[in-house]
Amino acid sequence: MSNLIKIDKEYKDWITEVSKRFRQTQLKAAVKTNSDMLRFYWSLGRDIVGLSEKNNYGSGFYKTISEDLKDIFPDIKSFSPTNLKYMRYFYEMYPEILNRPQLGDDSENELNRPQAGDDLENAIFFIPWGHNKVIIEVTVKNRIITL
Repeated sequence: MSNLIKIDKEYKDWITEVSKRFRQTQLKAAVKTNSDMLRFYWSLGRDIVGLSEKNNYGSGFYKTISEDLKDIFPDIKSFSPTNLKYMRYFYEMYPEILNRPQLGDDSENELNRPQAGDDLENAIFFIPWGHNKVIIEVTVKNRIITL
């Protein structure tokens, strides 16, 4: 710790405030990154559903996708066949989620805009992926999603 922090209260308060702002910014960035990754996982799940329905791919399809993506992104561990299936189930649980109006969308009729509590997308894309996987496991186990 510098001598300035020890002797100047105004400086010490300022440094403390800067460090708090920095930590808040880090947290916001992590939440934003998580949300963006979940949107990607949802869209990849949507793509997998579309490809498998259109081309009647079998169970080896997940392994093929996994191997091809791992060849392109060798350092990324998110593309295992199991995780790709989770992405598909994630999309199947919320197939219309990105078609909902967003809070920031311009609207001529302000009375019909969704309220923060109504915005399912915010809730879904802010739940960490590991927690979403647990939700998917419970849902699949209870046969709510058709395997």
